[in-house]
Amino acid sequence: MNLKMHRTINWPVAKASLRSIRLFGVASGLFALVTFRNDGGAAEATAQAESATTPASTIVQRGSNLRSIARTAYGHEVFSGFLAKLNHLANPDHVAAGASLRTPPLPEAFRDAGLDTRYQPAVDALAKAWTDLRSVLPEYTEACNSSGMQSGQTFPISAELQSKLVACADLVQSAIPVLSHPAYGQKPPTKAVGRLTGISLFLRKLSTGAIGSRDYDTEELCQCFGFAFIDTFVWMQECHP
Repeated sequence: MNLKMHRTINWPVAKASLRSIRLFGVASGLFALVTFRNDGGAAEATAQAESATTPASTIVQRGSNLRSIARTAYGHEVFSGFLAKLNHLANPDHVAAGASLRTPPLPEAFRDAGLDTRYQPAVDALAKAWTDLRSVLPEYTEACNSSGMQSGQTFPISAELQSKLVACADLVQSAIPVLSHPAYGQKPPTKAVGRLTGISLFLRKLSTGAIGSRDYDTEELCQCFGFAFIDTFVWMQECHP
């Protein structure tokens, strides 16, 4: 998949942490026009790479739980909710040792669960954004901490780090128009779109070096990513049973 993006952005510098924007509202003043072309590209290549390295299933070991399995498979324990939905677990808090859980890469999980192919490029873009963000967050955290700046302040951020964060934001933003206008008169995944809009906006804020909450910004960003995937998956199940 190749993303060709034209975007006009007019948004005030956010003064609050992601906590204030993470749930539902669509941030005013942020607009994007995105064209998807299904002719190969970065997001598709990332999906293929993940398919080659991520096991499609995991055997539950004694003493482990869904949160630890989610952390290993998807990078954060918040994806335990995604695993519960994917594996149709009636009681996610009690998973028997020896059970086999499906843990495929995110694009593959959506595809195999019946996602309409017209939405697959959007999911691929979100999965790449999440993968790229996980690789850049340690670099961001180190730069933020070493600056000595505190919550509410701004630290000098390198052009390279800024570019990586903006690239993640662009990938997230690219998926929003596709999900916001589903086919066949279906309702859009409003909660997921709201979260994704907040994520895109906040990534752009991080790219400026602005610190909302030094102790919680990155953690809440990861949680919002996980919840956005869960919301999108629930929407897919409801629209494509």
